[in-house]
Amino acid sequence: MPLELVEQIQLATYARIAGTFEETLIYLVRKGLSAVAPTIKQGVMDQLNRLNSL
Repeated sequence: MPLELVEQIQLATYARIAGTFEETLIYLVRKGLSAVAPTIKQGVMDQLNRLNSL
């Protein structure tokens, strides 16, 4: 993991986003995934539609 990213996660941990570094990392990953969930869903649907058209 790039040092800059580790430092940012540490800052978020210090800000009490979550209790530990690991919990903060999990929180941030979940938030990021929820932000891109519509894009992921659309990609999956596109793949399914391609399979159905074979």
